[in-house]
Amino acid sequence: MLTEKMIAEKRGAVGIMTFNNPERFNAVSMDMWEGVAEILADFGSDDAIRVVVVTGAGNKAFVSGADISKFEDERSSQEAV
Repeated sequence: MLTEKMIAEKRGAVGIMTFNNPERFNAVSMDMWEGVAEILADFGSDDAIRVVVVTGAGNKAFVSGADISKFEDERSSQEAV
């Protein structure tokens, strides 16, 4: 896994993907987006997984959007955008 801010679990036929950044209301950083792709590819290649549940850690927000605090570092060039 690329980051501890994305959690993947398999419970029988259910894949659970959790955005784990509750201190920032689960705002999604670039490494989290990459983690989403990795988790969903894993779930998609597992014939046992029939349902995917997407959730956010904590009790204040599911996902608040992009983590704009990272934009200067991660999206400062035209190629990065």
